[in-house]
Amino acid sequence: MRRPDHAQAMDGMESLAQPRPSTHYGKHDALINMLHEERDPTPLEQHLLNELKAELTVPKHRADHAQAQAQAEKPTAQRARQELSIRDLNKQLAALDKAKYAISSKMLEEDRGPTPQEQQELDRRTALIETRNEARDRQLANMLHALGPLETISAPRTTTSSRAEVQRDVMQFNANKLRAAQAQGLQTAKFARHYARAERRLQSLRDSGAPFADVQRLQRMM
Repeated sequence: MRRPDHAQAMDGMESLAQPRPSTHYGKHDALINMLHEERDPTPLEQHLLNELKAELTVPKHRADHAQAQAQAEKPTAQRARQELSIRDLNKQLAALDKAKYAISSKMLEEDRGPTPQEQQELDRRTALIETRNEARDRQLANMLHALGPLETISAPRTTTSSRAEVQRDVMQFNANKLRAAQAQGLQTAKFARHYARAERRLQSLRDSGAPFADVQRLQRMM
């Protein structure tokens, strides 16, 4: 039996008035609904989840760049503190040298080998010597590399002559050397920092038994 036209019209209006399921829910809602109903995501939910994942994922190259930038921005003094102090290592070794002398004297007097405790102390000294030497050689090599360009720069000439042409020749020589240094891109502030660092550590390098030729080369640069 055919229903009246006005009844069909009313049904249509009721269907329009009823709320339809919305597909415009958030990305987090999609995840919550899927977990609550213990089912696989619908295509729409999967699309929303992919967008959420993309928002939460930091590209590796961006993370690496941020980490490298943070490392580069660390103060120079903070990085310097991370280096082992040759002076402190020398002090520690001086104390262990006294202990070694006492142990050796006692062993000789009693005509015996070292006890386990004495051997442990001797091994500790040997390990500390190796650590000190590695740190010393590494720091010395870094300083020689940093100040290396200074080897090509001659010391300024001076003269006691009162003759104008001699003074002019000396000034010309020094000016040419300065221009040559500037042409190499040598930065005065940077080398002043390396110079001060080498000056502070020169005596510690000598005390630690650094290779004489390398220490002499460093002195010539300074």
